[in-house]
Amino acid sequence: MDYIDTPNMLLEAIAYLCRKASGNTLDQLDKKIKEKKLEYNDSFKKTFSKLKNFNNLIDKNINISNEILNKFFSNIEGFSFNTIGSTSIAFLLLYNALEEFNEDIDILINNIKTLSHDKIAYNITEALDISDNYSHDESITESDFIDIILSLSIPAESKIIILDTYRNYEKFLDEISIPLKKVITILNKEKNNFIDILSPFNIYISNIGCESFFKKISKLKPLDTVNYYLRPFIFGMDTTLTSNKTTDIVHIYCGILRKDLLEMLNKEISYVDDVYKAYNLLGDRTRFDILCYIRKNKAYGVELSNHFNLSRNTIHHHMSKLINSGLITCTTDGKRVYYSLDTDAFEKLIVNQKKLFLQ
Repeated sequence: MDYIDTPNMLLEAIAYLCRKASGNTLDQLDKKIKEKKLEYNDSFKKTFSKLKNFNNLIDKNINISNEILNKFFSNIEGFSFNTIGSTSIAFLLLYNALEEFNEDIDILINNIKTLSHDKIAYNITEALDISDNYSHDESITESDFIDIILSLSIPAESKIIILDTYRNYEKFLDEISIPLKKVITILNKEKNNFIDILSPFNIYISNIGCESFFKKISKLKPLDTVNYYLRPFIFGMDTTLTSNKTTDIVHIYCGILRKDLLEMLNKEISYVDDVYKAYNLLGDRTRFDILCYIRKNKAYGVELSNHFNLSRNTIHHHMSKLINSGLITCTTDGKRVYYSLDTDAFEKLIVNQKKLFLQ
């Protein structure tokens, strides 16, 4: 695993606009942290302050209508909520092209427009993480695509939005490119701000190494057979994966505040809380059954969805809770994420239960 110390400006621009569209601003994050009564550590405080100032600077120089923001950068209803708009129209159309971005959004947009409708259909299902059962050649016919979307357990209006995105992708790309160009222009103009914000993160990665850092902030376990590149993600607080199938490379974008956020949260959790949260989590029979299913064999989302006859959205909801609890670990194969039991976490849980009840 190697480190690329520069952000992907297109991904940053999308994340900024999607946060703005959803109202999930840095001020909201600040408010949530204070509501949880978490104690800010020095590293988080310094970087978060710089990031807020940088965000405010962009806000002052950007004037985008709420109509455009809501239409193209809000999450489509019916999918699990996320902070960077990964189910927005913009993300659906641009996700598979993120690694092709080379500073010129117009060239990228024109390249996407040259793709066939079957390829666009595949890219949308790939962005929604529902392509596994439907394509082996990275293309999906229009009739199959319509069937796939209509079969999803999401509101009818959301199905219409996705189908409309597919049919009008050229027009939508042109409209999406306008606000993206505005944000990217400012980001490039303010590169010194970027360097200043990223400097502590880059130094930390340099000192600790990519693998050690990644173990601290993610339950994902990289495969030895895949080439990984770790990259900073300024406007994202989580981990986002993109892949380039032609070069067998996976880019892992890590929120620069994620490590500090996790440390602040973990500092507040006692071993009693650990036991309680595990009991509470596994009190849900579906999650318990999922855990039993993967106790010996790893499985991915679509496989779990088919086995338990549950929508991908429902499976994602349960897996997010299990991952956040630390009981599940993940490995990646391209964009596909495989889930398995974290035996070390269960051993720790058993120790904590003995400590609580038998000592």
